[in-house]
Amino acid sequence: MHHYATQLDSPESTLAYRTLNAGRDPCARRTLEAHADLVAVWHRALTHHYHTIYGTFTGFGTMEYSGDPADRGALHAWHARHALLGTAGRTSKLALDGALTGYYSESAALSRHITEGWAHAAYLRVLPSEGLRWYSRSQEAPHHRPPPKFQTLMTKLRQAKVDGAAIKLADSLFEQASKGSHPSREFLGQVRGRQEGLRQHYTYVPVFDEDYSGSGLEWGILAMYLTLWELAHLEPQPQEWHDQWKDIERSLMSARPQLVSSKPG
Repeated sequence: MHHYATQLDSPESTLAYRTLNAGRDPCARRTLEAHADLVAVWHRALTHHYHTIYGTFTGFGTMEYSGDPADRGALHAWHARHALLGTAGRTSKLALDGALTGYYSESAALSRHITEGWAHAAYLRVLPSEGLRWYSRSQEAPHHRPPPKFQTLMTKLRQAKVDGAAIKLADSLFEQASKGSHPSREFLGQVRGRQEGLRQHYTYVPVFDEDYSGSGLEWGILAMYLTLWELAHLEPQPQEWHDQWKDIERSLMSARPQLVSSKPG
């Protein structure tokens, strides 16, 4: 129960919130029973991301730009890449919560968000001169355009002929997570309960579904997999970092061998 979320109003007005929240633990218990291996890999990937962002491996948590500060595009690209990949960890935590507790469509949307973040960061690595597009218009760049859409980012990355396996994985992941995150037939079952003739009973409280939870966990792990791979491009990491990343990859292959058949790297 989120204590503070129920303190500002009456029990009646917070009924729906409290009812939905009460369904979290039963879902989480059944998810752990069914997919403990995937949850463990996700936890490890998120912790690895945490240590990378806070500089545990490199010995510093405050990044310093080493390029030419007069190159405003490249400078902004460098900052944007850090922000995009850093946000992925926060988003991943929420995506994991959703996959654990029965919010499957919502979890899919967050995993798609992380995948898009990877595409933006990879694009800025390949085309750093575009960095100003990720920031509000200013006196130094009053006419710059907004960031490209996901498919445009992916097209540009293909044209650059880099990251072929990562692009293939991101394309597949984006397509699958989109089916779950959009209003679609794949996830209507989240609220569609039992059928009695022409009468359909709907459920408001999250209900465990083994297939939905497995897919949600897989998508979230792969999104973090891409994010970690991109972090290695952002800042040089020691061998210890790569050893742990490879160990996470082996654990993922052990849990779901088919997931990383086209792994980046």
